[in-house]
Parts: sequence; structure tokens; C-alpha cells
Amino acid sequence: MQRRGILIGVSAILGLCLLGCILVFVAGIPAFRNEVRDGVHDAVATEVARQIPPATGGTAQPGTYTLTAADLEAGLRQNLDDEDDDEALIVRITTVQIEVGITSQGQDAIYTGTPTAENGRLVIPDMATSNGLVGFLLPPDTLASSIEDAINDHLVANNLILDSLQLTDGEMTLVVSAR
Repeated sequence: MQRRGILIGVSAILGLCLLGCILVFVAGIPAFRNEVRDGVHDAVATEVARQIPPATGGTAQPGTYTLTAADLEAGLRQNLDDEDDDEALIVRITTVQIEVGITSQGQDAIYTGTPTAENGRLVIPDMATSNGLVGFLLPPDTLASSIEDAINDHLVANNLILDSLQLTDGEMTLVVSAR
């Protein structure tokens, strides 16, 4: 009889653990994805609006505008509540790609992609990560679309199109014209 009670108790505990895991999977992961996606979108949108401000007439002007990795990283820190840890968040722009990620305990989880101008819009068709767990928690295409939407929405709202972009060390330069 005592053995049966222990078996029932252990089964109940395992059932509760399983239920907890299912709840995390069903509710926690989508909430995490939405929080990170929205934070990245807001940070990039804020920086784009700062660099391509509306003129007195209410819309931004055509021209050449530069987004820096340092400004994007600062915006992400603010939007993702990561002000305290200088080493946790990474934003790099090289001559061939942008890199966004985190580092923890000496290990990096980095997303990389090459933004291009296509049909007047910014696209990042090849966003990828080499970390499978990070890719599961936040799929690369979700991060790419968050960055794309932030820039493209601002350009559309200001009747601008992206003619070209250039990547240099630490900077992404956008050349925009009127629609």
C-alpha cells in the first residue's frame, strides 16, 4: 500500500512537470518571440525616424542617411531592458552583413544577414544563425522581418523608396528617393 502511494505521488509530480513544460512551450515561447520582435522593431524604427526625420511639411526628404551599429545597439538595449550588461547584446555592421545577437558566459548566439535594396524596399533574405536553440526560440526570418518592417514602414509613411544601401564597418548607409 505504501509503495502504491509513492507511485501515485511521483506520477502526480511528473504530470505537473509535464503540464508546466507544455504551458511554457505553448504560451512562453510565443510571448518571448513577440517581445524580442517588438523590441527589435521599435529600436530600429526609432533609430530610422531619428536619422530620417520628417521635414516641416510632415514627410522626410530624399537623401542619404546612415544608421550606425552603435546607435542601433543602444536602441536595442533600451527597448529590451538590457542597460546593465554591456557584454550581453551585440550589433555589428561589416562590409558584407549585419550581425545581431547576444553573448552569455563566453558563448555568442549571433544572427547574420545581408540587407539589400529590392524594389524600393529593404530585404534581408538570408538571415541565419548557427545556434539551433536560439533559432528555435526566435526564428531568423522573424528577426529579419522585424528589421525590414521597421525601415520599410518608415519609408512608406514618408513616401520614400530605398534606391540602394551600402554596408561599411559599423554603418549602413541608405539612399532614398521620393515615390
